Amino acid sequence: DDGIFVSLFGDVQKEVLTETLLRDYAVRASFGLSRIICIERVVGTGESIEIIGSPENPYAAGMGFRVDAGPLGSGIRYERELGSLPPAFYRAIEETVFEWLSQGLHGWQVTDCVVTLHSLHYWSPVTVAADFRKLAPLPLFAALHEAGTVVCEPVDRLEIELPVDTVSAVVNALVTARGTIEHVSGEGELRQIVCAIPTAEIVAVEQQLPRLT
Repeated sequence: DDGIFVSLFGDVQKEVLTETLLRDYAVRASFGLSRIICIERVVGTGESIEIIGSPENPYAAGMGFRVDAGPLGSGIRYERELGSLPPAFYRAIEETVFEWLSQGLHGWQVTDCVVTLHSLHYWSPVTVAADFRKLAPLPLFAALHEAGTVVCEPVDRLEIELPVDTVSAVVNALVTARGTIEHVSGEGELRQIVCAIPTAEIVAVEQQLPRLT
């Protein structure tokens, strides 16, 4: 049993969920360490076809997918060419595509891509919807592998107001934490630093700030 994974915004929500389960449902829950959720973005174009009746294909179905990179923030768009299969077959293929893309080449949710079903073959009346469900991941992931993905982690914008004589130390700490300084401004004794920084580094930086400033 690998337990249950829950998507939350920070450890505070984890504490609230723990208390709610105990208070409302008498369920004692324990959580492991939190980890940052990444995504996989498709970066190119890939294509693959499984031929019906070939020695490598044990199912009574054949199909081909093309996977293309999509615009940032576009999610997954599924398209198919016109065909004459029963609607249940098309629905089975589409559901399978979205189900399997919940984990990509590196184990993260795949996003920002266009998946096109461009080839489809079957044997009537032998072929059933289960054949398409079982076969679909093979050409889908072959096309995804050819297209390639890049793992992207969440990034926050961090704004810090601090004494002017501590700017150098704080900037060094931010850069060490993979931060990108976007702007430094201010006059007199105070300065404002704005930087983009990976979410995974935020807690460690916050812990350093009292000592550095």
